[in-house]
Amino acid sequence: MSTTLSLPEKLDTRAAEDLAAMLGAQEPGDLRLDGTSVARLGALCRQILWALQADRVAQGSSVTIAASEAMAEDLRLLGLAGDLVSEGDDT
Repeated sequence: MSTTLSLPEKLDTRAAEDLAAMLGAQEPGDLRLDGTSVARLGALCRQILWALQADRVAQGSSVTIAASEAMAEDLRLLGLAGDLVSEGDDT
């Protein structure tokens, strides 16, 4: 079973604790993150997303992100666009 979560507009350092708590509260299984309204993604929240993906993959599950253009660009600048966002996923 897959769960979809909407991400907030700002994923900066101030949002990191809430993001970690929200993601940590999710049941095991596939997770789809709706980042279509994310305007800013900082390095700390990116690290939380990367750790979430690594943890889910280790459990045999997946994490997919539907990223806004701004989020995809921030991931690209941080060197992780291909690691966290599926190619062609622009929804």
